[in-house]
Amino acid sequence: MFKIAIEQPVLNHALECLAGTVGNNSQNLGDDCISVTDNGDGTLSLFTSNGIDFSYIRVLTNQFNAQQGTPEVMPYVNFKRFRDIISTIPETIIVTIESKVNNISIGYGSKKPINLTGSTNGIIPLPKLAEDMLKNTNPGYELPDKSLYSICKAAVSIITDSKMNSITDCINLKFDNGMVISTGVDVPNSRMFHYDLKASTNTKGNVLVNPNKLLKSSNLFMSKDFSTDVVFYSDNNCTGFIKDYAGNKNTFDIMETMFITHNINGTFPANIENMFNGINEYAEVNMDELMNTLDRAKAIDDGTTASNVAHIEIASDTLKVDKRSQYGTVEDSIQLENQISGKISDSFKIAPLEQIMKLYKSVTPGIDFYIGERSAPNGKCYVFKGDQGSTLEFLTTGFASSNTNNTNP
Repeated sequence: MFKIAIEQPVLNHALECLAGTVGNNSQNLGDDCISVTDNGDGTLSLFTSNGIDFSYIRVLTNQFNAQQGTPEVMPYVNFKRFRDIISTIPETIIVTIESKVNNISIGYGSKKPINLTGSTNGIIPLPKLAEDMLKNTNPGYELPDKSLYSICKAAVSIITDSKMNSITDCINLKFDNGMVISTGVDVPNSRMFHYDLKASTNTKGNVLVNPNKLLKSSNLFMSKDFSTDVVFYSDNNCTGFIKDYAGNKNTFDIMETMFITHNINGTFPANIENMFNGINEYAEVNMDELMNTLDRAKAIDDGTTASNVAHIEIASDTLKVDKRSQYGTVEDSIQLENQISGKISDSFKIAPLEQIMKLYKSVTPGIDFYIGERSAPNGKCYVFKGDQGSTLEFLTTGFASSNTNNTNP
């Protein structure tokens, strides 16, 4: 019989981690439910699935079950109802859960237990890849959790969801002997994304991940207590990551977390990485000064499309910003950190550039910012370099330049 005791903060945090992959039971598959298993070793395994994505977490409990070593499964219950009950129990309380045929009884302190009716629909099982990941059957690709978070945040700020081809909502993570190279494409806005990052892994391979999905489940791999590596796995059907907390004391008694998603049919663009070659020249710009200038430029927006656009001219050691609307004119000059031999000019929407500057400054210390131009195909290049070996670039069409030198940051 299923019977466990667990601290309320531990169980409540586990449910927060699993919320991102709960379905709505639209096809009576039980995807609105939660699976909970007492493993018989003092740990509890919980997972949810919406039919495409799976979230899994294993945490410590406060007691062993009566048959130590024998797993006991809790009757499946609606995730939302279960979470709403647990979230209202005081954090100082030990929660007890006991199965009652197809129902469960939730005890808390001296209060009368709450009875919750179970589901008769069953639940979508974890894919085979989960078993391989838990047993570490095949080698995976390692990446620090905070680095994964930075990559996803940067990618989401650049990549717009495509309604036509969901594979372009993903980014490609290429692991290559101590480097992780992330690339993606923003189809609606003709932008490309490229992020180089040093990593501890020496393996080689590629995995596709959807940054939006990972951010929604970021509690699974982001810890405030310490930083550990996330390990990626992939087979013909699914891609997933697992994070092992074993041996690390943490606030919510987590042992391991896992996220798995079914692979998307289609071919990811193979030539994106090559598009970042052939940058002719970079202008190093003080990002704080540029952000302040753009803030002043936004003050004269008049609500029209034209007023959301600023024009820049870069020549020699100066960057000039020009913004006009019916409410006035902003013209400002910024001294470059270097000197270029050619000229770079462009008109761009302020909001997207400002968004990525603020984001990358917040997640990467010691940031340097560059604006460059590539020769073929023509396009502008924004480059962010951090002091921990990370480089973020994104390209868009529309730059014009007369230079021919190679002055790389």
